[in-house]
Parts: sequence; structure tokens; C-alpha cells
Amino acid sequence: MKRLAIVLGMLLLAGSLYAASDSFTVTVTPTGNRGVIIDSTTYNFSSLDANQSKISSESIPVTSTGTVSPLEYTIQGADAATWTLESDEVVTPSGENKVVLQAIFQDPNTVPVAGDFGATDTVTTAAQQVGDGSSEFEGTANMDDMGLLAVRHLYLRITTPPTTTTEAQQSFTITINAEAAD
Repeated sequence: MKRLAIVLGMLLLAGSLYAASDSFTVTVTPTGNRGVIIDSTTYNFSSLDANQSKISSESIPVTSTGTVSPLEYTIQGADAATWTLESDEVVTPSGENKVVLQAIFQDPNTVPVAGDFGATDTVTTAAQQVGDGSSEFEGTANMDDMGLLAVRHLYLRITTPPTTTTEAQQSFTITINAEAAD
């Protein structure tokens, strides 16, 4: 009898040690990329006099790509051979061989005018955030939290130096980077 009580006690105790169900957590960290396709390799303003401003007559389509969204852009310029980009947010070149290059993203059928470009739209050699609540480089197009395959239209405005030491063609490189939306 004592043995039977011990066996029954062990069975009762063993039953309380096992749950009717249990669970576990599965974790995964997604990887992917964000990108940008610029639908042009060059834009030519042609010949311009000293201290002259000109707005691009056509837009440059820029498409967000990749596998992760939402995304936002940064924009950065690189100096030409002789002419240099202004390093501050200004609308008038500060001196010899200094250029103001401005950029804004517009809706497809909205061609900008001079007044649409402001000091915060000045492209410098430092990477600058596009949009993100600051409205920098953001004309009529919303540049915040873009989805994949979103097409935005980039327009440029250049103001040449008041004086120059060269008559050779000058070429600037503009780089647009895709990054995580914040």
C-alpha cells in the first residue's frame, strides 16, 4: 500500500511538472538596400556670362529603388576644375570662381521659377538632407518617407561667378544618396 501511495504521489507530481502547451519566439533581422536611379548622366547649361543665373529647362527624373522603404535622400556636390561651389547657403556668389548651384524637387508638371529657389536649396560639397521637415531642396514634391519606385523631378539653378579666371568648360558632380527615413 505504501508503494502504491508513493507511485501515485510521483504520478501526481510528474503531471504538475508538464504544461499542456508551451511556446517560443522566432526572430529575424531583415536586410536589404535603398538606392536611387538618376535618369541622366549630364545636364548642360551651355554658355553663360559672368554673374548670370539660369534654371534647367527640363527636369532630371530621380527614382527611389531597393528593397527597403521608406527612404529619403541626401544631396552633395563636387567642385569643378576651377570653379568651386559656395560652402554656405547663399543665393549670390561671393567672389571670383565661386558658383551658386541650387536644386529643388518638383512635381512632374511644375516648372520652377527663380523665386522657387532659396538659400536652403544651395548644393554644397557637404552632404545635406533633402526635405525631412526642413523643406531643403523640396520644391512642390514631398521628399519625406518615400516608397520604392517613387519618381521625383529635380531642377537646377546655377548662378555663375561675378568674375572668373577661366573660359574652360566647368563640370560639377551632384551625388544623391538614398538612406533610411528618420
